[in-house]
Amino acid sequence: DWTDGCRGMLTVTNTTGQALENGWTLEFDYDREITEVYGADLISAEEGHYIISNPSWDTSLAEGESILITFLAGVGNDSAVLSNCILK
Repeated sequence: DWTDGCRGMLTVTNTTGQALENGWTLEFDYDREITEVYGADLISAEEGHYIISNPSWDTSLAEGESILITFLAGVGNDSAVLSNCILK
């Protein structure tokens, strides 16, 4: 049990087969509340479904390139897992 919340790290790798040059979004499900995101912009957070996008200062993600995004999440247990991840 994380009674005060936690900090998580997420590595996003572009495996779409093409460069994402005009921005990107990542959708995923997570069973606790994400309160802050660093290295990306939090666009939507509804009932455990999240959408984040590239930060305004970095709109491209080359094929095979990875970025690290960190986040703060609320109270929950240590079995929380991100699922249904879709990079566009």
